[in-house]
Amino acid sequence: LVMRDMTILKKSKVRFIESFYFPITTVLIWGLFSVYSKTFSLEAGMLVLAVNILWSFAYLAQSVTNVLIMEDVWSDSFKQVILTGVSQFEYLFARILVSIINSIVVLAIMLGMAYYLFGMSIIATNLAEILTLSAITIIGSIGLAVIISAMIIGLGREYAFLSWSATQLFVFFSLPFIPLAAAPEALRYVAQVMPYTTVFEGARSI
Repeated sequence: LVMRDMTILKKSKVRFIESFYFPITTVLIWGLFSVYSKTFSLEAGMLVLAVNILWSFAYLAQSVTNVLIMEDVWSDSFKQVILTGVSQFEYLFARILVSIINSIVVLAIMLGMAYYLFGMSIIATNLAEILTLSAITIIGSIGLAVIISAMIIGLGREYAFLSWSATQLFVFFSLPFIPLAAAPEALRYVAQVMPYTTVFEGARSI
């Protein structure tokens, strides 16, 4: 299953755009903003760049798992794969493994670009913390992907839009650019149970 998914990822132009084009252009857009913002606020520019890197990473880790599963559902090959003797756990684990490998490669590219092109030196000086935040992000994203997959398979194909929209909503409620203390009270309660709130707080602290 992993080899099959890797072959699909390599041969599909759409996959290439989803996996590399959007994250790389995100780093370039916000990296250029951070260079410009050095003239009046270095920390703000670096914060925006760091949050967007983690945001893209979270989205990719979640969406790759869901889209791989959705493609099997749409093409009616899901039942065929299960009938070959692959257990449901093996099926899900293979999708998660492909998503993790893909996401980590893209994260390494984004961090390398941020460090070498835009001078984000905190990557070198706080590498252990950044890797910890990345691990928390990928665990949260995979957990979200499993829940979304179960919802789509259980509720029907018309809920496939959750594959692309769920992370955006979770990131919004995780308050990526402002601390909990500065958020409206209603949002504060929601943010406390979001998987990415701690990640963005950690990024701001670094």
